[in-house]
Amino acid sequence: MKNPKETISSLKKRLEEHVIELMERSAEASEWKEEAKRLRTAIEIHRDQTGHNICWINDEKLWAALGDGKSAYPRSNMPTQEEFLVGCRAYIKSRFKDIPAKKKDAKKKMADADVIKMSYKRKPAS
Repeated sequence: MKNPKETISSLKKRLEEHVIELMERSAEASEWKEEAKRLRTAIEIHRDQTGHNICWINDEKLWAALGDGKSAYPRSNMPTQEEFLVGCRAYIKSRFKDIPAKKKDAKKKMADADVIKMSYKRKPAS
C-alpha cells in the first residue's frame, strides 16, 4: 500500500499539470477567438466598401488581414489587360443590376467616359 503522503503529493502534482494544460488551452482558445474577430472585422470592412473602394485595392486589404505576406495580386498569373477589363466590366455590371434609375444614369455617364478615354488611347489611322 502506498504512503498517503506520496499519494496526496502525486495527486497534487497531476492536478497542477492539468491546471497548467487547461490554462494553455484557454490561452490558445482566446488567441483563436481574437483571430476570428480580427478576420470578421476585415470581412465586414470589405463588404461595406462603396464607390471606388470596391475594386482590387479592397481585395488586397482583405488578403493582408490573413497576415501570410501574400496580400498583393499574384503578378505571375495575371490576365492580360483586356481580359482583366472584361472581368471588371462583369463585376461592375453585377454590382449595378439592382440599383435605382438615378444611379443607372451615373453608370451610363461613367460608361460614356470610358468610351471617350478608350478613343484617346487608339492610334490614329494612317
